[in-house]
Amino acid sequence: MLPRQTSAILASSLALATGLLVGPARAGAPKDAQAENALAEALEVDFLETKFDKAEQRLRGAIDTCGDTGCTPALKAKLYAALGSVLAGGKKQLEDAREVFVQALMVDKAVQLNPDIASTEVKFAFEQAQKQLKLDKPPKPEKPPESLPEKKPGKPKAMQCIDDNECNSGFACVGGECVERAADVPKPEQKSRKNWLTLSFAPDVSVVSGSDVCTRENQDGMHFVCVRQDGSRYLGKPTIGNADNIRTGPALSTLRVLLTYERVVAQNVGLGARIGFAFGGATDGGASFLPLHLEGRVSYSIGKRPYDGKGVRPFFFVSGGLAQVDTKVEVQVLEDVAACGPVQGGNCTKNSGDRKEPQKQTLAAYKQAGQGFAGGGFGLAYMPVAGFAMNLGIRASATFPVATFVLAPEAGLSLGF
Repeated sequence: MLPRQTSAILASSLALATGLLVGPARAGAPKDAQAENALAEALEVDFLETKFDKAEQRLRGAIDTCGDTGCTPALKAKLYAALGSVLAGGKKQLEDAREVFVQALMVDKAVQLNPDIASTEVKFAFEQAQKQLKLDKPPKPEKPPESLPEKKPGKPKAMQCIDDNECNSGFACVGGECVERAADVPKPEQKSRKNWLTLSFAPDVSVVSGSDVCTRENQDGMHFVCVRQDGSRYLGKPTIGNADNIRTGPALSTLRVLLTYERVVAQNVGLGARIGFAFGGATDGGASFLPLHLEGRVSYSIGKRPYDGKGVRPFFFVSGGLAQVDTKVEVQVLEDVAACGPVQGGNCTKNSGDRKEPQKQTLAAYKQAGQGFAGGGFGLAYMPVAGFAMNLGIRASATFPVATFVLAPEAGLSLGF
């Protein structure tokens, strides 16, 4: 048996050794207490009072205070998890929250979310972090919360949509938002509208000129019809070289209402046929006017699938057909002195044609262009919704066999089916 003094010394040594081994394990890391206080303040005060910026600042400060070795890994992971919850659930920054959750899981793979603040957004960002690190995780929801679509690096997409065309490749329009499409589900083909009907209005503007246009010779040779104010044909004898002239320039001609059918025969190419009615031509004084408009045309539209979807569709076209263009211009005539005879009350006393004419009068001179035409033009079709378009365009053409240059601006509405 050991002496009593020796036994006391051994007992004291054993107690000291036990204290040295157990004491540090219970004390934890040196910055744990400070970090735990910051964690409690951030979640129990700042977060509940919706002071999310302050909560974020407090948690980031605690993480910096922990450094690499100041806190236990479990506590440091909790700080990261709390920060991610503030970013996702409070500030709605899902992508930043995912990055912070990745850091939490890298510190401690067993870290869990605080159930008191684990909203749908927080869970979604946490699951994305688990997926990135290829950790076991619950099944991914079909899509992010409706109010907070997933931010996917490298794949910007429309947050709201009407159809799949507004979403990038690999995404589909579901519930008015672009969400990721399953890899094995092909994107549905958009309905292609091959047939288009267009109702349009087109005034003709032609360039006319002439001298002594109301003489009988020029009415026949230059295809003019001169009409008196009472609607009868003028057959008098105007003074040559005195008035009775039309200066070269543009003048409003006939007006047209047109119905067009166009068939899309290739992605950018359409073949069309037009029928219409023209009015404003020369019908008085025994003149004849063809109001029928018949036209064939070939168009080319710029863009990928330009006839489908929405947006602006520029197009060019060439056309030709049957259409008469009459242009009305007022001219003044002075009756020839010899043919007129003595003037009484402003009227001639002799018949200068089929009757006695006023010495001076204003006539309506119609230039009647040829009934055939050929030309081309360009335009824009604006489609606010698929299958409906508002059109503006202009056509330049030449008539034959009576040559006249004609510009025809037009506006119309189209339906595709």
